Amino acid sequence: EVSTLEERIQAIEGKISEVEKQIEECDANITIATSEQMRGYWIEEKKQLRRKEEQLREKETELLKQKTELLKRLPTPGALQVAGTALSAQGQFFVQTAFKLKLKGEASDVGAHLFNSSGKEVRFPGDERNSFGNLLFIRDCYPPLLQKMLDSPRKMLNSPLFLNAPPARYFLTGTPGIGKSAFGVYFVCVLLARKRSVLYQPAKMRYSWLLRWEDDQAKAYQYVRGSTEWEQLVYEFADEGAWYIVDSMTPLSCQNLPVLLISSPDPTISKSLSRRSSRRSCSNAARMLGFGKFSTRPVRGVGSPVHGAASLSKLF
Repeated sequence: EVSTLEERIQAIEGKISEVEKQIEECDANITIATSEQMRGYWIEEKKQLRRKEEQLREKETELLKQKTELLKRLPTPGALQVAGTALSAQGQFFVQTAFKLKLKGEASDVGAHLFNSSGKEVRFPGDERNSFGNLLFIRDCYPPLLQKMLDSPRKMLNSPLFLNAPPARYFLTGTPGIGKSAFGVYFVCVLLARKRSVLYQPAKMRYSWLLRWEDDQAKAYQYVRGSTEWEQLVYEFADEGAWYIVDSMTPLSCQNLPVLLISSPDPTISKSLSRRSSRRSCSNAARMLGFGKFSTRPVRGVGSPVHGAASLSKLF
């Protein structure tokens, strides 16, 4: 039964990937549309694709829950691990490597950083396909944006106006391929270098992660996305200095941590975050930040020039 469910889940994930590609094509066509009529057509097409994606994700979530329940009934401890807090050697290796890189969230971080240890490749959490190629490019706009978000909770704590305010909420957006997910990985690395904990939901991945230090031991716990265990962890987790980082999906309810949502411009996701944070505090509505235009400035550590992101603007 578990094998059958996994096959069905993989089939749905394939369909979701296809729909996501079609949505990206719609985004591109909306950008280059030469008339309001064409722009309206592609906007409507994107809405239909979003509805299809939501239906597929609902089916995927239901199948994942069925699989979780099946695994709980299995007698072998090894089978139970994927349903809850499975320790991940790959994730643990990533935490150790991120700590050794000592990324500071400063301008000195800009450039290319290779993730390996003693010649062994280190994959990013959940990146089974190794889409990053063990290489993280840090654009010159990343450190100031990161500092803007890290400083905000600190300023709120020091202000009598925000004594009872919930943690900050941020929505980082930009056109597809501009480097939003890479910024998310960079943020994770900086937090781990400071021995802070991270709840991390990568884009298009079946699993979510708790990355943290326990004394001097790097730990990486893998959770099934959509599982009760993960939802409860996100809601209750309260490590000092920790963040909840979500890529390309609506974040779960989180009462104690600052939240960073990363997504292409998507009204359904951004409105969900704004509604959730505004219900809790009018002074703490989600802050939207966006990547600016591309420039052709070379990135340090790369043989040939690559496109880098320009300044960032606080939209509201």
